[in-house]
Amino acid sequence: MRLLAISGSLRSGSYNSALLEAAAAESPSNVEFVVWRGLADIPAFNEDLGTVPPAVAALRREIARSDAVLIATPEYNASVPGALKDALDWVSRPFATNVLRNKPSQSSARAKGSSARCGRRRSCGRSWQPSAHAWTIANFLSAAGRAKPSPPTCGCAIYTWPRG
Repeated sequence: MRLLAISGSLRSGSYNSALLEAAAAESPSNVEFVVWRGLADIPAFNEDLGTVPPAVAALRREIARSDAVLIATPEYNASVPGALKDALDWVSRPFATNVLRNKPSQSSARAKGSSARCGRRRSCGRSWQPSAHAWTIANFLSAAGRAKPSPPTCGCAIYTWPRG
């Protein structure tokens, strides 16, 4: 099994990137755990470009080669970082044939500070807003026939987008 892991953070000391590195180190030998490090190279989404930027084509190839995708993202202003949103916008086009179609995916969100506290249980320490936003994105993708997100049951949940 090949698992592609994407950190939504560009920060060198990112907790989310460290989480993915730790998961890679602990993954079973039958799992090829690939941490993708090209987010900084993805340009802002722009359908008017006419051609697919090389960094986007490379990400599409990595997703296509993978059996599943894991995204670990920080919270930026109660949402996912713009760079991650741009990457998702690029790889989700064209809708009918995009590389995310029927790809098992999972999103995990971690943040530091007061924004990291769940609104329901102040002591849990999990960030809920970016996961909720990622779920909203997945729900939209589901409406286009690409993913079937599980509805959130708690703001603390890690939302899984099973095979659609």
